[in-house]
Amino acid sequence: MILKRKFVVILGVLVTLLFFSGNDKSAFPDKDEPFSPITLDAADSLLSKMSVKEKIGQFFILKKSPENSKIQPSGYLLNDLKDQSNEEIVKSDIPLIFGLDLIHNKGLNDAYSIASPFQLAAIKDKQLVKEYAYSLGESFQAKGFDFVIGPALDIESSDDSPYTSNWSLGNNAASVFDNALPIIEGFKMAGILTVAVSFPGLGSTNRAYESSPPIIYSKRRALNNADLIPFKSAINSGVQSIMISNSFAPGLDSTLNTIASASPIIIDMIRSQMGFNGLLWVDLTCGGMTNIEDRVTDAFLAGNDLFIIDNDLDLNINRIESLLDQGAITEEDIDTRCKQVLQSKLWLKRKKKIRSSQDSLRIQRSLELKYRQVFSEALVMVRNSKGLIPIEGLDTLKIALIKIGNENNDQLESLILRYAPSEVFQLTYANLEADFQRYNEHADEFNLALIIAEPSLEKIERKRFEMSEHCQSIIDRVSAGKTTALVWNGNAKALRFLSTDINLNAAIIGHNSNDYSDDLSIQALFGGRPIKGELNRNIDDIFTSEGVSQTNKIRLAYGIPEEVGISSFDLKKIDSIAKKGISEMAYPGCQIWFAKDGIVVQNEAYGYHTYSTEKAVLKSDLYDLASITKIAGSVAGLMKLNDEGSFNLDYRLCDYLSEWVDTTSYMQLTMREILAHQAGLTPWIPFYTKTISKGVPRYDVYSLAQSETYPLRVAREFYIRGDYPDKMFQQILNYKLSPEKKYKYSDIGYYFALRIIESQSKMPLDKFLDQSYYKPLGLSTMGYRPLEKFSKDRIAPTEYDRNFRNQLVHGDVHDPGAAMLGGVGGHAGLFSNTNDLGILMQMYLNKGVYGGRQYIKPETIDEYTKCQFCENDNRRGAGFDKPTTDRSPGPSCGCTDLEAFGHQGFTGTVTWADPGENVVFVFLSNRIYPDAGNKKLQELNIRTDIQNAFYKAIENGKDLAVE
Repeated sequence: MILKRKFVVILGVLVTLLFFSGNDKSAFPDKDEPFSPITLDAADSLLSKMSVKEKIGQFFILKKSPENSKIQPSGYLLNDLKDQSNEEIVKSDIPLIFGLDLIHNKGLNDAYSIASPFQLAAIKDKQLVKEYAYSLGESFQAKGFDFVIGPALDIESSDDSPYTSNWSLGNNAASVFDNALPIIEGFKMAGILTVAVSFPGLGSTNRAYESSPPIIYSKRRALNNADLIPFKSAINSGVQSIMISNSFAPGLDSTLNTIASASPIIIDMIRSQMGFNGLLWVDLTCGGMTNIEDRVTDAFLAGNDLFIIDNDLDLNINRIESLLDQGAITEEDIDTRCKQVLQSKLWLKRKKKIRSSQDSLRIQRSLELKYRQVFSEALVMVRNSKGLIPIEGLDTLKIALIKIGNENNDQLESLILRYAPSEVFQLTYANLEADFQRYNEHADEFNLALIIAEPSLEKIERKRFEMSEHCQSIIDRVSAGKTTALVWNGNAKALRFLSTDINLNAAIIGHNSNDYSDDLSIQALFGGRPIKGELNRNIDDIFTSEGVSQTNKIRLAYGIPEEVGISSFDLKKIDSIAKKGISEMAYPGCQIWFAKDGIVVQNEAYGYHTYSTEKAVLKSDLYDLASITKIAGSVAGLMKLNDEGSFNLDYRLCDYLSEWVDTTSYMQLTMREILAHQAGLTPWIPFYTKTISKGVPRYDVYSLAQSETYPLRVAREFYIRGDYPDKMFQQILNYKLSPEKKYKYSDIGYYFALRIIESQSKMPLDKFLDQSYYKPLGLSTMGYRPLEKFSKDRIAPTEYDRNFRNQLVHGDVHDPGAAMLGGVGGHAGLFSNTNDLGILMQMYLNKGVYGGRQYIKPETIDEYTKCQFCENDNRRGAGFDKPTTDRSPGPSCGCTDLEAFGHQGFTGTVTWADPGENVVFVFLSNRIYPDAGNKKLQELNIRTDIQNAFYKAIENGKDLAVE
């Protein structure tokens, strides 16, 4: 037993010796020269011009401007990104440095969307963390900042420490350093000095700086084996500055009343034993610091370099100078330390860049991109019962989105409607119970509750970890008896209050609430973005036993152009073209939507519903799709039937509609020929002309009121007989077929498609499409007869029809034939916004897959989107339009892959999906308002120019990537 104890002691000594032993200089070059390539000698010229007081002034970082001081401090630690422009700050030849506290100033982090330590620690991709820190550093430097306080190297050992529960990067030494290193490296690359805190580690403290400094309870061996390791690793990796804590550390120095920052033993340990050659900082403004005059001199005598004070600069300079007068220090001591401070400033100066306004905009966009990626990549799933997330089966769900926050988000409804029809309830902390009761009155209407909650701004007991009891109560009551998913954008440990709630089916940690949190949280819930973060903290035993799960991306994400390698500035050309179309009166307003690589990067609305400029176009507004109905309606239905074995492109009309066509010349036509527009059909039939007598609608065909005899709505106060669609179909069969099997565009084939779909599915076309596609896809606007679901002010008007309906067509289908069918046609009748049409096209581009569901077989998509009769000089697919074979501008810009597919619409619409560049494009307008004779949209090449501008932006992005 004695031998065993001796062995343990010897092993402990060896570990300590190994830990503190010096390292080969060649192994850690940045450690030995943290401000390389600037040498200490480079500071000599500056030092030679300075008085003793000026040299001592370089040891102080102020939080406020000094009053009547003639001496310049080293720099300023500010509370706001604009403070450095303060005119009271003294100027001199020696550069000032400006810094921000990323550890203690939570208000700064919230105001500027600075990622929390918990977010950065949750990200597996450390290269992303480094890139984020670099972008943030660039942003700081562009605003005139030089240093930051952070990151923290403290280990979260327990819940008792008020420090680590707010800023630690992990609960063990390895994870803390692994998470801190990319932050330090990224800032350093950007020319920002990081001040790592808080040596020797505050993980075992149990109180904040209140009436007295906290105590680090860990013994030396525990510190060696844990708390000191991240600091040693950071030193070896070239960290340039370290903050010494104002805490008692009896495990390292048991001298009575000696705090770490005033301990020569602890300073010698970090310098001599750990080999740190950078700057040592002390914050003398933190709570619990008494006898400041002694603290300054003690900390200086201990060997620290920089001291954060409020604004009593002259007084503190005199205190240090008095040490010189007393012989406690020499001027050589002052020169040595001052030279290193000046060396750091010269390093910062060397890293400074002269930036143009264009650089500033680039930096801003880069930071936005990286921060969005950080938030998304940091999401952690700590519970996912029965794989609830990402949400699937949208056609079976009635969704309530509940936001618990400090203020309402006006965009919340539009954010979730991108994915599924939902009701939104916003509960603010100022009115929490009353807002909850408004939800509770409708709670039984929903079978899925999605909660996004953020911490209250009110002061909450520390060990509740930002979640108030009232917030917890609301979450408990919402989840009772209802499938519920929660995104908590706060401290992960708060979830321990909910861990026993078995009705909380999914729990996601977002760590931080900011401008992007609602948006990206919703995207994660619906699978627009994957959830793949890891948890470096212990919540409680229940969540720990459940473990962390991850999800895949199954739907479109919504982001910024830079996410797919496109510059936002290049897309401004699209804005210009869209506005040109409005100013030239090609259309009163429009919507434009682009997705690339599964991310929507352009989703904008322009102009107004009419030229009266009364109703601005919103992204949620609906447009008449016109002939896009062919591919978004009829062809979708036929592909579904194709997969079910009840339809085949090469079967003849007589195989499906024998009772109508068996004795006609139409019976041998195949649907492949019909859908490719080379069946010899007449282009268009003006059915309405036979229903008008002397310019007035015939009263045996139409009625002003809806009834059993006149059930089909044509327009406002305009209804047609229920049997008239059969008469229209008979008219079609009376038309002669062209003997030439050449390409000739025709709507008529889609009257056949409509009847085939309804016959084979035994359902009305609109119901069949709703059930098969629109509802399960979560499309909230796409469908026929929009006035049955939406108010008229959500729908853009089309033509003032003076030939048939004698009224402004608004909310009813513009196409006369489709209108006479009651609004549901195979060739026209669908309404939508850009987002819903874009989702449908993305599903086609994904080979029939979307939202975790296979809607159409890949081979079916391939068959319908390919050129059907290329050898006959016919570019068309089966229903789909195709680019011109010589890539010349035509229906598309001529810049897409030849495998692209899409369609245009008479009302001023177009959509394309391009497998080559993985792009979906949607443009919707009402160019025929108020007159269908308006051809300016085509004459000005608006649609193709917009598409071309996007593809040029893609090419520019590729060129930049190569450079």
